[in-house]
Amino acid sequence: MPKNVETKEIKLVAIQELYPDPLQPRQDFEEIEMKKLKDSIQSKGIMNPIVVEPKKDGKYLIVDGERRYRVSQQLKMEKVPINVLAEELDPTERNIVRFQLQETHKQWSVFEKAEALSQLKDSLELTIAELATALAMTKVTVERYLSILAFAPKVRKQLTKQKIGFTFMEAMSRTQG
Repeated sequence: MPKNVETKEIKLVAIQELYPDPLQPRQDFEEIEMKKLKDSIQSKGIMNPIVVEPKKDGKYLIVDGERRYRVSQQLKMEKVPINVLAEELDPTERNIVRFQLQETHKQWSVFEKAEALSQLKDSLELTIAELATALAMTKVTVERYLSILAFAPKVRKQLTKQKIGFTFMEAMSRTQG
């Protein structure tokens, strides 16, 4: 299980010192939500620092805040606020921290959450029950999320676009198997 993750400091850094994690399960960013975020950052700045972990090369890997990072790039911001984790994480710890942080975001899609759960389950080599315990979720909830991964990527995209509710998606996934 991951160690207690602490932050070291909050500071401003050049945007070139940051880079996104290619293993980030969240890859779809809704255009409308990105526009809202851009308008907000343009008028008020970045209210919540981007959570990063320090890397040996002196740069920072984004753990939480890739949307803020992308918008900052679009706005050609030179510096951005970051919240630096006290130490570098291994991929499993990073995914658990990211999962816990993403739980607080409303834009976290059900498929992104399901993918993150699947990645954690596989990387930690846990049973569904063990994963549920590690994330303070019920076993049934984890099973339900994992079940929707049976949908083909094209179907996932359509269900997300149509804003189909998780309960309905999960019921549909049961009829597929």
